[in-house]
Amino acid sequence: MTTVLKKIIPVLFTVFFLSTTLHAQEAELEPFTGPDTDTEVQIDPEVRFNIDNYILGPGDAIHLYVYDRGAAPSRDQFISNFHDKIFVINGFGEVDFFTLGKLKIADLSNAEITSLMNETLKPYVHEPMIIVRPLIRVTMRGEFSHPGMYRFSLDTTIWDMIRKTGGLVGGLDGVSALENMFILRKDEIIFKDFIDAVYSGTSIYELGVQSGDEIVVPRSNRPTFRSMLQYFQFGMNLIVLYLSLINQ
Repeated sequence: MTTVLKKIIPVLFTVFFLSTTLHAQEAELEPFTGPDTDTEVQIDPEVRFNIDNYILGPGDAIHLYVYDRGAAPSRDQFISNFHDKIFVINGFGEVDFFTLGKLKIADLSNAEITSLMNETLKPYVHEPMIIVRPLIRVTMRGEFSHPGMYRFSLDTTIWDMIRKTGGLVGGLDGVSALENMFILRKDEIIFKDFIDAVYSGTSIYELGVQSGDEIVVPRSNRPTFRSMLQYFQFGMNLIVLYLSLINQ
């Protein structure tokens, strides 16, 4: 038994050394901490935009719903080509509505787009009811499982945004990253108190998020439960391998 322990101790020391080295290499990676927090701008709840007055631009999109006499169209109706469909605004500020042609909707408010779609589809619907949901561009950066550019409706909650990106890196440990999460707009931190926003179901509309904003979760150098578990599993695999070799 003593002989086995003497053989295991060097392995344990090696595992400890490798784990420390791996974590040190992680720590050497410069985390993205964002701009100086002194540039933070507080959102005044009295001046948050109204959904009907929100102006869409190139890169944004609309989720269009077209109802005839209050009912969803059947598949054989012409307007079914536009019902429950997402249309992206191109670089010229236009949306291609197939056989209806291209309509310029950039720089129009949501209410104006709804009115325009009502007029455009009126010849094809007995009693049209048009619902337009604006979708804005938001870039998710940092410790999200799938960072990148997304389009969200204004009633999307912060929790739903995180879920759509696959969650936070580190799983449950990633929840602590909410303390450092912030909204970035033109190199200024607009909002950074996400703990209450997430758990109260606050929407991006209520937070004043605008198209082109970035939501950033800075990378933390602290070891997570997942990383420590990986190191432990790595060490145990080495020990099992070593024991199997000396017992041969």
